[in-house]
Amino acid sequence: MRTPFVRRVLTTLLANGILKPTHSLLAVCAGPAESEMFTSLGFSHVVLTNISIHPDATSSYRWEAQDAEALQYPDESFDFAFVCDGLHHCSSPHKALTELYRVSRNGTIMFEARDSMVQRLAIHAKLSSEYELEAVVAHLGKSGGVNDTEIPNFIYRWTEREFKKTLKAFCPVGEPRFLFFNGLEVPSHQLGPPWKRAAAKVAGVGMRAVTAIFPNQQNLMALVALKPAAPHDLHPWLRLEDGRVRFNLGLCTGIRPDVH
Repeated sequence: MRTPFVRRVLTTLLANGILKPTHSLLAVCAGPAESEMFTSLGFSHVVLTNISIHPDATSSYRWEAQDAEALQYPDESFDFAFVCDGLHHCSSPHKALTELYRVSRNGTIMFEARDSMVQRLAIHAKLSSEYELEAVVAHLGKSGGVNDTEIPNFIYRWTEREFKKTLKAFCPVGEPRFLFFNGLEVPSHQLGPPWKRAAAKVAGVGMRAVTAIFPNQQNLMALVALKPAAPHDLHPWLRLEDGRVRFNLGLCTGIRPDVH
């Protein structure tokens, strides 16, 4: 987990009152680093999950085995759902994101890599990875890949627009409030010849220079979606009736069918 960046973002959300230590949190694809982070920030109601449990013996939080793409919780079970560097290990990152959104009451907090022009150039120059071999090597070739198998996962990188479109399509009842934060981590190669590792260091200097001018070319992202609240945040063509969101036909007279 990219702890300094994650801590900076969570501290900002806490300072702005969006996130509170009393909120209940679900963390998927989690490990001991998440446990330490939430403990240090004073959160008391946290459930840590992973497809394969590796519980931290010192943690005071509950650990559960959960598949991020098929969470076994009812809708709106937690105030916030959280993931850091986990969705790119899923075979369907978008499905996992919608599951996080589904089980949260207030919103979703996601940390993942950004898909940018600089990132694509780095991959083309073989200075950054497209498939995550390093994680599988770190697990002795037995796990750490897609769905925690030995098959190295494709590193799915995100953009703000893709994040927005995914959640708007999944739950089109109102406009979520979106917050985005940028961060930079210069890639370092643990595999490959010495020249490749040296070239990555040189490229890192260039990345710092470019991203100082163009922050949206940084390679780390925090993507936050705050759920709309019924009834005042519903789209104007919807209404709340007996606890159920319904189409408000009375406001849509005169609208002709659209041809897509």
